[in-house]
Amino acid sequence: MPASPPGSERRPRPPGPRFAGMGKFFADPLAGSVALMQAHGDVVRIPGIFRAYLISHPEHVQHVLRSRMKNYSKSSVLTNRSKLIFGENVVSSEGEFWVNRRRIVQPSFVHGEVTTFPPRMSSVTHAFLDEWEQARAAGRPLDLALEMRRVTLEILGQTLFRARI
Repeated sequence: MPASPPGSERRPRPPGPRFAGMGKFFADPLAGSVALMQAHGDVVRIPGIFRAYLISHPEHVQHVLRSRMKNYSKSSVLTNRSKLIFGENVVSSEGEFWVNRRRIVQPSFVHGEVTTFPPRMSSVTHAFLDEWEQARAAGRPLDLALEMRRVTLEILGQTLFRARI
C-alpha cells in the first residue's frame, strides 16, 4: 500500500456531541453552549451538515476574530440568510467592509461604555412599555413587528450612539 502524501493525514476533530445530544443546545443556546464547553472543552465541533465550531477560550476567540481572521470565513447558509434580513453588518460581513464598520462601533464597546448599556436598555424598554400600556388602555391596536423594530433601533441608538433614532 503506498504511503500517504505528506500533510494528507487526517487531523483529529475537536470533541463534540453527536447530533442526537444537541437538544439542549437548540432549546437554550446559551445554557447549551456552557454545557458543551464543560463536557467537551474549549473547542467543540457542532454536529450537522455544515462545519461549525464553538470556541470559548479567550485566546482562541482572539485568534479567530482578530489575529488570523482572514483564515476563517463567516460565509454559511445561516450568515447568508441573515444578510437577506439584516443586510451587510458587523456580525455578518468580512474583509475591508467589516474593518470599516468595526471602527465605527468600537468606541461603544470599551469597558466604561458597556457598563452603561443595561440601564439605558432598561430605560428604553420601560418607556415603550408605558407607551404600549397607554395604547392598550385606549383600545388602540399595535403592530408588533413594527414595535419590535422601534424598540431594537431605539436600544441600538441609545447604547451605541447615545442618540434617539
